[in-house]
Amino acid sequence: MKLCCLCPGPTTTEFMDAAGHDHIPWWSKPLFLSAEAVARVGLSSLFGGRANVISGWVNKFMMWTLRFTPRWLMVRVGNLTMGRQ
Repeated sequence: MKLCCLCPGPTTTEFMDAAGHDHIPWWSKPLFLSAEAVARVGLSSLFGGRANVISGWVNKFMMWTLRFTPRWLMVRVGNLTMGRQ
């Protein structure tokens, strides 16, 4: 059995509409990957034997910066991006 943990980051799907987040800030739209691109990364990583993968270089960079980000700032950014407007 093969397992791979895919961390997709922002992905263009109907999830945001279904979750009631109909307003996506203009500055964050370039960060979204297509569902097809994320699926390709996930499948190639799974069949390539990788245990963990983050799709997209922007997402990889954002995850790397979390090491240096204070928790209060993470909460604030999360609230701004995922909180109800």
